[in-house]
Amino acid sequence: MVRNSKNSPYRSTTCSWNSSRKRWVNDPPAAPSGAAFNVEVTKMGDLFFSLISIAYSIFLFVESSKLPEGIANMPGPGFFPRLVAFIILVLSCCLLISSLWRFFKKRKCPSLQGEWIQTISTILFILLYVLFWNKGNFLLNTFVLLFLIQVVTGWKWYFALIGSAVLSISVFLLFGKIFHVLFF
Repeated sequence: MVRNSKNSPYRSTTCSWNSSRKRWVNDPPAAPSGAAFNVEVTKMGDLFFSLISIAYSIFLFVESSKLPEGIANMPGPGFFPRLVAFIILVLSCCLLISSLWRFFKKRKCPSLQGEWIQTISTILFILLYVLFWNKGNFLLNTFVLLFLIQVVTGWKWYFALIGSAVLSISVFLLFGKIFHVLFF
């Protein structure tokens, strides 16, 4: 193996002698070690998820258009589903553009290790949250769910504690006190 000199513009090139071709050839770069999964799977997953989300938001918008809109200062039952459908549509279009950008970009990097453990534990936490929906307090259940998800995804425990407390209290105040939604 021969490396070019330090002052050469080609100093990062490595060459080796190929006896079958009887000439010097460039060695391909080594694959990153420890890469368990390929990023291509994540790119395709984001692409499919964004397309399904766009279809769902269109369906939600069409179905919510059957509900009355309400008057100018008082929204009717069709206002919030249309708003949610619009927000889902905007976010899924952003995800679609981002995933298409990453899909056509020819860059590969290793994915995060432990990704499946985080995903499975998050799904289990959400299932437990749904099972305990009618039992206990909304604030307590939501706080515990958000805290566990944030700890599993790598947040420090004190940031997870503060973030889950602020988010669960603000959701309770917004929907429970302002919009008068019954939680349990």
